[in-house]
Amino acid sequence: MDADTAPKTSAHAAFAAATVSAAAFAAFILGAHLQPDLGPRFELSVADFANWNVATFATAIVGGLAIGRIARRLGTRVALGAVLFVATVGMLLIASADSATAAFVGRLAAAFAFGGTWGTTQSVASAAASADARARAAGIVQTGPPAGSALAAAINAWIGPASTSVSGIEAFRGSALGVAALCVVATAALFLIPRTIPTSTPAASVATGTGFNRRGLIVGGVALALQMAAYWCSFAWLPQHLAIERGLPRTETGTLLVVVALFQILGDVLGGRAVARYGTRAVFTTGSLAVAAGLSMTAFAWPILASTVGGVGAALAATGLGMGLWAAFAPMFAQHIPESNRAAGLSTVYNVARLVQIPAQVVLATMYARTGSLASALGLSAACCALSIIPFIFDHLAFDQSMIFDHFSSEISFDF
Repeated sequence: MDADTAPKTSAHAAFAAATVSAAAFAAFILGAHLQPDLGPRFELSVADFANWNVATFATAIVGGLAIGRIARRLGTRVALGAVLFVATVGMLLIASADSATAAFVGRLAAAFAFGGTWGTTQSVASAAASADARARAAGIVQTGPPAGSALAAAINAWIGPASTSVSGIEAFRGSALGVAALCVVATAALFLIPRTIPTSTPAASVATGTGFNRRGLIVGGVALALQMAAYWCSFAWLPQHLAIERGLPRTETGTLLVVVALFQILGDVLGGRAVARYGTRAVFTTGSLAVAAGLSMTAFAWPILASTVGGVGAALAATGLGMGLWAAFAPMFAQHIPESNRAAGLSTVYNVARLVQIPAQVVLATMYARTGSLASALGLSAACCALSIIPFIFDHLAFDQSMIFDHFSSEISFDF
């Protein structure tokens, strides 16, 4: 890749990777959106869905490890093609489900597919981008999940009910078919993604590290695990909380979730630029506090928000924006992992952090049994966000000199 074509190739590859990630995430998150439908349809309780979530996140971990290995052995394009194929199959299983077991298997298939997207798509951005464009490329790829979340919310809010009106099928089936179609369309993006991750790129000329930085991965991994807990403890239950406990109509719930996702995209886009100027710790801390505040208000100050014009939307917008500001996590981890192992390495780090979801969902089921409200899930998420700041505040020594992003020094740059 020469200097003239690197930026163009980087942008094309990053947008293509984001497209695949969006489709896979839409299939994955749709399960949360469908809980208000599937619960009454198949007589499923909150405890049942908590068990589903445990199995779902465990399957996502397996999928992440498997897809990472496929990317290393057979190439990036093949791996992401497998992601879209399995996600499509999962959605078709849900669309045709006549029992809770069939719907559950479809959700597991979607989880397996999505588990491998983060590491593989971020390795595309890391390898294809030049040194000064790496953070921006990572930010583009990171917009995939919130874009997928917005698409899933929109499809479930409008296409699902429309399918009932037009063809008489149940809304959840129409939503699943809509996301399946999205996955099929996204396969066109595969042709803009390199077949394999190159072992030598312009980005390799900068100090990206030639071996594993164990301490950096552990410290950053702790923060990532807490962020993962915060994200999934809230977003796996937020649709059901808004629709069932707060009594919002399907379209209003979908609209609010689209707002969350759009502001998360904004945070992803701004995150790379903000980190380049202010540093990882400052931006990560700001985002975490914004999420903690937004979720706490949604969980425990709902009467105030509901009585204020735009109050609920503002709280959820702050939550989405804060979630988006951690886009710089991907290139940070990429610098700790050798390029030859980056796709598998990033998938491993991400999915090891995802392990925290297994005990977290059990804790949530216990809290719900005691409180009778899913607001406890949002409260737990807010607490995890606040705790995730600690590793960055007290242990910046986990990063070598090229990784210390002190915004008070004009001599240190954000070399991604």
